[in-house]
Amino acid sequence: MLSDIFVSAGKELNTFKTPVAAPYVRKAFSAKGGKATLTVTCSGFYRAFFNGKEITRSILAPYITNPDLFMFYDRYELELAEGENVVGFILGNGLSNSLDYNVWQFENAAWRSAPKLAFSVEGEGLLVEADGSKTRPSHVIFDDFHGGEWIDRRKEIPGFSLPGYDDSDWKEVLSVQSPKGEKILSTVPPIVSVKEIKPVSIKKIGGGHAYDFGVITAGNMRLKLKAPTAGQKIRYVHTEVTKDGIPNIKTLVCGKMNTNQTFKYVARGDEEEVYEPYFSYVGCRYLFVEGLRDDQATEDAFTFVVQHGECKEWGDFSCSDEVANKIEKIIKNSDMSNLFYFPTDCPQREKNGWTGDASVSAEHLLANFDIIRQLTAWVKLIVKTQRADGALPGIVPTDKWGFMWGNGPVWDSVMFSLPYEIYRITGNKELIVYSAEAMLKYLRYARKKLNPEGLADFGLTDWVQPHCTASGHYAIRKVTSTLSLIETTQKAKKMFDVIGDEEKSAFAEDMKNTLVASFRKRCFNPRTGVVKGKTQTTQAYAIYLGILTSEEEKKALQVLLDYIKRDDGTLNVGLVGTRCLFHALSKMGESDLAYELITQSKYPSYGYMIANGATSLWEDFAKVKIKENGDLVRIEERQKLSQMPTLAVKLRMFSERMFFNGGKHKEGREGRVWSLNHHFLGDVSNWFKRCVVGICVNDGFTDPTHVDVKPCFIDKLSFAESTRETPFGKITVRWERQGKDVMIEVRTTGKLRGMIVLPEGYSFEDGATKKELVDGKYLCPAKG
Repeated sequence: MLSDIFVSAGKELNTFKTPVAAPYVRKAFSAKGGKATLTVTCSGFYRAFFNGKEITRSILAPYITNPDLFMFYDRYELELAEGENVVGFILGNGLSNSLDYNVWQFENAAWRSAPKLAFSVEGEGLLVEADGSKTRPSHVIFDDFHGGEWIDRRKEIPGFSLPGYDDSDWKEVLSVQSPKGEKILSTVPPIVSVKEIKPVSIKKIGGGHAYDFGVITAGNMRLKLKAPTAGQKIRYVHTEVTKDGIPNIKTLVCGKMNTNQTFKYVARGDEEEVYEPYFSYVGCRYLFVEGLRDDQATEDAFTFVVQHGECKEWGDFSCSDEVANKIEKIIKNSDMSNLFYFPTDCPQREKNGWTGDASVSAEHLLANFDIIRQLTAWVKLIVKTQRADGALPGIVPTDKWGFMWGNGPVWDSVMFSLPYEIYRITGNKELIVYSAEAMLKYLRYARKKLNPEGLADFGLTDWVQPHCTASGHYAIRKVTSTLSLIETTQKAKKMFDVIGDEEKSAFAEDMKNTLVASFRKRCFNPRTGVVKGKTQTTQAYAIYLGILTSEEEKKALQVLLDYIKRDDGTLNVGLVGTRCLFHALSKMGESDLAYELITQSKYPSYGYMIANGATSLWEDFAKVKIKENGDLVRIEERQKLSQMPTLAVKLRMFSERMFFNGGKHKEGREGRVWSLNHHFLGDVSNWFKRCVVGICVNDGFTDPTHVDVKPCFIDKLSFAESTRETPFGKITVRWERQGKDVMIEVRTTGKLRGMIVLPEGYSFEDGATKKELVDGKYLCPAKG
């Protein structure tokens, strides 16, 4: 039973100036023993207890949602005692009672309220619900999803959920209106603790102690306080970088967020006290602690408990180049650092479900991890969030923020790319069926927004392109948005065909043809192969989508190569371009160049990040260096004259700066980085597996058991290997040079089948260039 009887401890809203303690809630009831089921939900977060024992499945339970759209319920199995039993809860604010950070407007959400709780205990002849429960403030005197937690251990009541506890001085809960959202039983995996990291150094500095854990990642700190005095106050701040060796939260923030990730603890005075948060999480490498005695500032005082959504790793890559291996490692670190029920954009600041980030990461996320249940639930929330006219916001969950800015075809494509990739891997149509009407509604909305040229000139474009100011870009919006919408219609048609909806399929096909015709007429010169805008992103995107003839692709490739040469032999792409540039180059036989662009240490590149201290994937190709003491150092660079933006682009950059950050940020993109832990530039991890090792899963979108092996033998590598797992089996491929020849080894399990297709210049010993996928070792002599 999903109870619809909701209660709250009060109506007060949480603020920094007037914090509201997380309430205890308890309800005692009599039973004859036996088994029972507890189902529980909260508009914020909850911790659950039964007869004195904590049973909470996860931090941040039950989910992070817009309660006007969905309420997620968790289920627990109970063994009832004969006589009195007690269910107890501590309620956190979550997103439903978020503070004012002057950015995403959660504080003004229509659904903002103190946490609302509903539960039921059902057994044989037994039904207990939340009405009539008792409440009082807990020792969690402040909690905020972004801001952290303040604990006063002196106010804790350890036995509040035990039978026999006297709650006569507690007040009764308030009956409140049920949230509007659809009530569903959660199938989303919990947030789990996956490993623990001890500090690599502890320094006494700046009136406190600085802890360095050696890597930027996400989770929570476990505090273990030895012999504290009663009332001893500890304050600790989590940061990604330092300033003058002191962890500094103000380095990477926006809006009013210079108070986020700040935790406070007041000791009770026990011999040893241990505390770990439940209602917040952090992204960091460094910790600055005030209030510890020197004898307490040990390596055991703080342990970094790494956490993320529970999932199975089902893809890996390694090769003879340690730079590439480290790139793979930091990408996967950031993938998991940003998996808290759904893909987030960064764990240290926003914690938002940015749609564009997840869309460009869809393929590489699913190449690395089985997060299908997380993505499925989130797509359903995206569908629910869609406005009546078909518009989608830039973040989900949201109230109203993101419909006016932060969205557009590239970002909106998430509603298509995630169901597309999930079906490609699993063959499961469920999410396509669920989303089909919303997809069509969006296509109709986007078609109405086309400009008189028939192009999509709305939304964000090639976010965080190098050499630009603030949130700038050189790629022309009507080109990238149109190309993105073409890709969306391509995927939509395939998905509508899968579910046999001929009418929707015809609509998507017609829209795609119209967009392609407009693009070719307004944005592409078939004689020269030049795509309007003269950027690597738009040039590569047109090749990647397959909307040019073979002769046009050759011309477009030469133009792209000229642009790379113009840009000093480096990549010059942002969020849009990083997903298509390297695949476009491989498609045209330039995998060695793609590999060089990725791994070289020259700025901008992924290799540059590694050479300059990255332990996680940065938000952009910022020209910065992380010093040994943790300081983030800006390295100046002038904008390249060959890439100076047009007046229109300058105006767009200015307007985005004014909207996004109050016009305060005027530094060059190459000298500023918003976050050091993002996933959206991570598709090179997919490229490593798909183009270097060559594992291609269901490219035809017809059979998820079909896997082709199409390797590229990169000149700089002596070997490369990868494993990909799907619901239908696992495939491991390794290729290794033996002089001029190459040995390929293939191992499969389950139902996987397909072909091995060799690159130009190689054949099997019998002279063939492709063979049926069969386990074994294959010597591939170089021709000539």
